Amino acid sequence: MTAIRAGHPHIADYLLSVRFVDVNMKDFDNWTAIVFAAEKGWTQLTKKLIEDFHAEVNSVTSDGMSALMIASINGHLSVVNILLDVSDLDINRFDSLGYTALMYATENGHLEVVKTLIEKGHALVTLHGANSKYTSLEIAIKNGYDDILKYFNDFSYGFEERKGVKVRIADLVVRKSVTCHV
Repeated sequence: MTAIRAGHPHIADYLLSVRFVDVNMKDFDNWTAIVFAAEKGWTQLTKKLIEDFHAEVNSVTSDGMSALMIASINGHLSVVNILLDVSDLDINRFDSLGYTALMYATENGHLEVVKTLIEKGHALVTLHGANSKYTSLEIAIKNGYDDILKYFNDFSYGFEERKGVKVRIADLVVRKSVTCHV
């Protein structure tokens, strides 16, 4: 894990090849090898950690952040895609701030990551965390990300199913723009 944190993927790869490390071991902030690899955007190492070493993709840091959240913050689309291929990935997990991976991708303006999280991972646009003031939709409005707002509205013909009820995203955009003072 130190090799990954220090930015030496070739050393990490060697240590993994001799089966010298526990990839799910946590550091002082509860970061694991997969979280570090996700942060750096190291696609091949992320894939190797999952496929060959069964890295725990739902492991969280002391702040409650998963590898998917870290990759989404940094806009690492290829890592996001690899993580979304894991069947038991918790796509709508909240961290200690009440944010999801989609909220982080939205907040940082990573449109392609946003699209992938919704289309491939079925992340929810209007999900609201207990500790968060905003949904992904509200974050896009607040930050003026017109391209993400347009995508939210255009995706699935502007509807999202919430608790068995179809919610029209465009109606939420109008209501939330008044609430968020945009």
